Amino acid sequence: MKAILKMLGWKRSASDERIRRLLSNSYENVEVVGRGTIYIDPKEVARSVEFQQMSRQFEQLITKGQSEAAVVCSQQSQNH
Repeated sequence: MKAILKMLGWKRSASDERIRRLLSNSYENVEVVGRGTIYIDPKEVARSVEFQQMSRQFEQLITKGQSEAAVVCSQQSQNH
């Protein structure tokens, strides 16, 4: 059967197989739309552990940046 599919050009390539495995092991609601465009429900992404961890890290960076900026502004105002 695989030989027939290969002859007809319908057999999945190694690249197709990798993409299929990736999609099946990722989010529940993943769709391939158009020519290779992948759609994932943003609400599902926002609920994921990875996204929440990255959000916390980003929040820490922003908070740190704001506090450092406040120190610099304070120092600059004291110097003038």
